[in-house]
Amino acid sequence: METTKTYFGDDNYGTIAAFSDFDGTGSPDLFVITDDGIHVCIVTGCHGVNIYLKTADGKQWHKPPNSPVDGTIRRMNDTIISVTPSDFSGDKVTDVLVIVHPEGDPGITAAYLYVAADESLTFKDPVLVSAELQDQPLVADYNFDLVADIFGAKRDNSLLFWVYNKTSFSFDEKIINNLNGTGHSLVKPNSNAFVDLNNDLKADLLVALRDETGHFIYQVWVAGRNNWTLYESHTIDDFSPFHVGQSSFVDVDADGRIDQVVPVCFSEDCLNSSILVYKWTDKKWKPIINSKSLQDWHFVPPDDSQWAVPVGFKLREGDLNLDSYSDFVAIMRQGTNISNEVVILINNEGMLTPDFKTPALHNMRSPFVAAFADLSTTAHLDIIVGTDDSETGELKFHVMTNKISPDANFIKVEVVTRTCSNKCNSMSYVSNPPGCMTAYETTTPSGERQLLTAAQLSQSSYLALQLPYVVMGLGQNPNFVDEVVVAIPNSYNETQHERRGKWLSLIPNSQLVVYPSPLDNPSEWQSNLLIHPSQSVLITGLVLIGTCCFIGIIAGLLHLLERRQDDKQKKQEAHKFHFDAM
Repeated sequence: METTKTYFGDDNYGTIAAFSDFDGTGSPDLFVITDDGIHVCIVTGCHGVNIYLKTADGKQWHKPPNSPVDGTIRRMNDTIISVTPSDFSGDKVTDVLVIVHPEGDPGITAAYLYVAADESLTFKDPVLVSAELQDQPLVADYNFDLVADIFGAKRDNSLLFWVYNKTSFSFDEKIINNLNGTGHSLVKPNSNAFVDLNNDLKADLLVALRDETGHFIYQVWVAGRNNWTLYESHTIDDFSPFHVGQSSFVDVDADGRIDQVVPVCFSEDCLNSSILVYKWTDKKWKPIINSKSLQDWHFVPPDDSQWAVPVGFKLREGDLNLDSYSDFVAIMRQGTNISNEVVILINNEGMLTPDFKTPALHNMRSPFVAAFADLSTTAHLDIIVGTDDSETGELKFHVMTNKISPDANFIKVEVVTRTCSNKCNSMSYVSNPPGCMTAYETTTPSGERQLLTAAQLSQSSYLALQLPYVVMGLGQNPNFVDEVVVAIPNSYNETQHERRGKWLSLIPNSQLVVYPSPLDNPSEWQSNLLIHPSQSVLITGLVLIGTCCFIGIIAGLLHLLERRQDDKQKKQEAHKFHFDAM
């Protein structure tokens, strides 16, 4: 069911580029790349970024009125291709990293940081990160201070981090490797990620490279005390795909470990498509859906995916039915048809099945990107679709509300840094750091062990469109969640200061908000627990109320009947002839 007008009215021009929780309300705020400067720009060809916050009643999004630029970032004559909100300056207020093609030249990529001037969505003059990027960068955390840093590759083939220097108001470069002489180069579009891959709940760095023969190499880097070092690498050569898409990182089979999921094509036209998963336990790739299971559907060939806003060749993840298995949404085509359509891939215990039963998704005209979103803040994920109408040249976004989700249970976890310290009011502002990990363990009604692991903001480039918190399904499991562990980025070999907190016996359908301060003392971390009653709880409550009312009515009727019988008996007694009185 399309509900775009419900949320945005007629103001749905542009492309949703990122989510954030700027104002600490627990609901996602939206960053939208405008279509040719609509809304704010008056110069032809100007591209800007609008920021949408949720209204006080929680029903609609709006552009904040208290900003001199109406909550907007503008790049005169440049083309904005990516936006990432996070705290880069260390003041715990959300800044904005903007990636552009200078002068609209797709052969050049540059990055600028817009540091928040205050808490009212105004920004200082942009700070240049680099004008020599090979590709869109990744937001990560170089030194584990819970302040976002930037990872990428320069045109001189060096891999490095950019760390913001609050003294000089510029970026320091921290080179971790130089690819010159190795025969390797960064894959474009890249699928770099900041996520735990060796099951220690400490975020690692995955870098996607290509060798001289065109083969893909995935390197995993871990952080030592002084620098990042190569931990392991693997390839995808066993399957010899023609096109390799961008990786996603989810616990695809709910075994408590993050997996690497990659869409691939075995032919140039992608008519033979598949999805592969790399299991870190046995270090092997295996298909979780093949072309036969896709029923004549296939991915869009990368050469046909040249959109105004580059989105890459990627699956976007989210647990649509809250059964604890991450589902995916993708842009696909059927047979030789060149029209794009949005397809949901349902995860059935680690294997994917396409769902073609959502007519509203098939009615979208020229979709080029789709992702899951929690706009209703109920954890029942909606779908956001970006369309590019070639006839009108308009970029629009549409919201498809999830009306058929089963009454399954969930846990939401959000790790934030905030501007206040201990006593915080409702107006404190927060930022969502990348690379935080969450894992839960519980017991099903049948007594089986249930595990799941998820990452907060593990990727940022090419419209990753990840929520600022994780939504973890529990399925039809009403039991208390035995244990939830939340970990923040830390050094690989750090054992003295384990940065992980533990919460026991959490109520299902609750949202855990964690404030990890001080970083090295999890016992002092503060948290809030918000309860979202499920539909079954509400129905049970209504049934109980109805039952009590029914019993009350029956009791009242019986009492009334008894009183009438008593009155009748008294009247009969009054009319009796008393012989004793004679």
